[in-house]
Amino acid sequence: AHPGGGGAVRGFAVVGAAAGIAGMMIAARAGYAAPMASFGMSLDVLCAMALAEVVAALRKGKPCSPSVGDVLVGVSVVAVTMNAIAVAALAPTVRYAAHAAFLLAAFALSRRTRRAITTLR
Repeated sequence: AHPGGGGAVRGFAVVGAAAGIAGMMIAARAGYAAPMASFGMSLDVLCAMALAEVVAALRKGKPCSPSVGDVLVGVSVVAVTMNAIAVAALAPTVRYAAHAAFLLAAFALSRRTRRAITTLR
């Protein structure tokens, strides 16, 4: 008799399985299981999801939850940028500046999108 019909439990199970797979991938990439191997990746995830929400709002014309495709766009943009920073051997502070730029851009686009959507109504 849950209001969500057990969808939340399934959602947590899917997220847990994805986290487990991600952990195995990081361990395989590092060659060993290191708890700190993914240190700092939370900012990457936050930026990717912020961009995904903006992409979803721009695509659907209203603020909404991002689809898998929207998330892939956000992840791709962040991954390509972070890899470019690593390949160029730039200072670690550039990585944080890129994160800040992504979040500020997502915030600005989100506000602009909401304003445009409300004026269309």
